[in-house]
Amino acid sequence: MTKNLVLIIFFSLYNLNCKQIYSSKTENTDMSVSNILMALNERNDLGFDNKTRDLHSIVEDSLKFDYIFPNTDVSCGYVIRYFFHTNIHLGKESNKLISMNGSIFNFENINSMEEREYIISLTKSVLIKIGDMYFGSSELQEFLSVYPNVVISN
Repeated sequence: MTKNLVLIIFFSLYNLNCKQIYSSKTENTDMSVSNILMALNERNDLGFDNKTRDLHSIVEDSLKFDYIFPNTDVSCGYVIRYFFHTNIHLGKESNKLISMNGSIFNFENINSMEEREYIISLTKSVLIKIGDMYFGSSELQEFLSVYPNVVISN
């Protein structure tokens, strides 16, 4: 009985130590998870190594992507991450989209807009760019079938 108790305490302390080491490594890396809003869906039906896209954004606060996308009941971040299989990397030097095949598409950094309008405009730009892609066009059509009142022209 005492032997089992000692083993339980040992493994509990070992597990706690491993968690502390892992979290300190995560906090010290340039790409900590707190700076990335992970995609909510992956494209497993394609032959690409990457199953998601990556949006690098100058926006630093993840809450800014909580603005509701016009004519939907979901946030801009949700639209990008769920329907368009895209990770959002926060606090980057510029806005750019990296497709599943590694192609890079740059977006203008518009500083003169009100915050909400900026996020919505960036989201629309991402949707338009992905919608112009071969595989992305079906994602755009699926999104528009769920939200037929959405207008995405800039």
